[in-house]
Amino acid sequence: MTEQCTIEVMPGDKQLICDKGDFLLEVLQDNEIQLRAECGGEGTCCNCQVKAAPEDSMEYEAGDRLEAEKRENGYFLACQVKVTDDMQVEIPASSLISGQQILLGEREEDYLEHRLDHDLDIKAESLYQRQLLEIPEPSLQDNTSDLERLRRELQQENGDEFYDISLGLLDQLAGLLRDNDWEVTVDFCDQLSHQKIIGLSAPGPEDYYGMAVDIGTTTMVASLLDPQKGREMARAGEYNHQARFGDDVIARINYASKNEGGIEEVHRAVVETINELIDKVRDRADIDKNQIRYIITAGNTTMTHTLYGIDPNHIRHSPFTPTFSQAPTLRASEIDLDAHDLAPIYSFSAIGSFVGGDIISGVLSSGLSEQEEMSMLIDIGTNGEVVVGNSDFLIACSASAGPAFEGGGIESGVRAMDGAIEQIYIDDDYEPIIKTIGDKAPVGICGTGLIDLIASMQKDGILNRSGRYNTEIETDRLRQRSEDNLEFLLVSQEKAGIDEDIVLTEHDINHVLRSKAAIYAAVKIILDRLSFTEEMIQNVYIAGGFGNYLNVDAAVRLGLFPDLPRDRFVFIGNSSLAGARQATLSASEFKRSREIAREMTYLELSSEENSADFMDEFVAAKFIPHTDVSLFPSLQE
Repeated sequence: MTEQCTIEVMPGDKQLICDKGDFLLEVLQDNEIQLRAECGGEGTCCNCQVKAAPEDSMEYEAGDRLEAEKRENGYFLACQVKVTDDMQVEIPASSLISGQQILLGEREEDYLEHRLDHDLDIKAESLYQRQLLEIPEPSLQDNTSDLERLRRELQQENGDEFYDISLGLLDQLAGLLRDNDWEVTVDFCDQLSHQKIIGLSAPGPEDYYGMAVDIGTTTMVASLLDPQKGREMARAGEYNHQARFGDDVIARINYASKNEGGIEEVHRAVVETINELIDKVRDRADIDKNQIRYIITAGNTTMTHTLYGIDPNHIRHSPFTPTFSQAPTLRASEIDLDAHDLAPIYSFSAIGSFVGGDIISGVLSSGLSEQEEMSMLIDIGTNGEVVVGNSDFLIACSASAGPAFEGGGIESGVRAMDGAIEQIYIDDDYEPIIKTIGDKAPVGICGTGLIDLIASMQKDGILNRSGRYNTEIETDRLRQRSEDNLEFLLVSQEKAGIDEDIVLTEHDINHVLRSKAAIYAAVKIILDRLSFTEEMIQNVYIAGGFGNYLNVDAAVRLGLFPDLPRDRFVFIGNSSLAGARQATLSASEFKRSREIAREMTYLELSSEENSADFMDEFVAAKFIPHTDVSLFPSLQE
């Protein structure tokens, strides 16, 4: 029998049991203690820091990756700790994922009344339908088979489409018709090429529901909807359990491809997360799982592949070809989702490896593809997707922005969690004025705080346009971190909610400038290929959880967004969920999403004809706001 070890975890006073030789990070994750592990446990991001003792209770494989001061204070990387004996572990707040803001989206009860500033044609006729039929009783003059009689009535009611049926339901049909005087309730779903009968029952009322799911890389959100009334019944959010395999899609693809059983692991993680969301919305709406009759998902290309259990490995290799763009319709039982066994699972189509169904859903919900005026959608995350177009055309691209806007690669960076600095500026005495999420003691700085801070520091002369500190300012807060790296003290250890100072280093600033440069370069390239000027864009829709909390003035000053009148920027929040909800309530909206995907042109920025120009734009945009300040006229006024 394998020898076991006991781990005492604080805070929370939890006691965990593991096998000798298990890695600490995996033990914590298996017990639903989610640590930041952007690198997927490779030991390179250094964000899964914990205090652990005694030192002889472990084998440590990270060497000197942590700073000497951290090691002297008993810190280790959990992903590199192999448990060999009983130990005590203390987890600092900055290492935990929990507490992060999950953007649930609009909270309208009657979604059919929800609009942005345009008219969306949503008709409450969903992909799933239920009808009560009276079937003419057969006779010697009309002895057509039971199934053909059923199909004939359905076609008379709904149009001349083919209705498929499973062998199990077909076996029930004859008895059900005769036991109920030739009346039957038929449940069927639109398979887009034909209709599928998925339920037969005796006449009588029964409520049924659809569910929209935004499968985000970091967080996932589900909305339970009543398609008969056009109402939302419940909504819930959860962290994507795939986070244990890495913070971005490339890390997760690497994990899936390099580890035996890795594809199944990442698949199970996303299914488990959806099932947790199902449990939450079921509890809130007080319904049975069998009442969930169909599910529509929107996610990036990698997330959709992992949901289906398909190897995403080729997505990351040139020529960046996914296994599928338009996903087949599944049954819930095929991937063990806790809904009605025959509930169809629909997914929004992708148009490329890095422009997925979440962006198609965002275009649908924004109404961009229905408008005459020229608009732009920017979805900010680890990848920055940009769509430009109107009712005549659509073109999209994706740039790798990196994890800086989510706190990755930043010395004191954290995601948008309790205690994260989300608003900050430096006063005339060089004292930071901060606001944290939840008004908690500061544990680090998140993406919106970084944008606020760097933009205001450059405006006030604390930083130059290349992101280097002005060494002539007189304050003890500016100090030498290493030979080529200055840092500015934001919060001292005594006032922080963690056991260390919260700082902003020049290396951090460089990471942020690289991230914003990638997104702005994508905007410039896509406009250049269209021979458009920025001024031609009448609406800029900002999507994603990050965008919902963003100060647009600071973002323009930093050079993240083009310098347009501020009233042209529209925050649409979780547009992926919003589009999925529209499609859940309306079959025509889901079919429209397929049209959007077919109409959209994908611009591959890494292709031979685009890569050199993109790199030129990227390098030019690595300054605040840009090497060409004439592109930002409002900042010169």
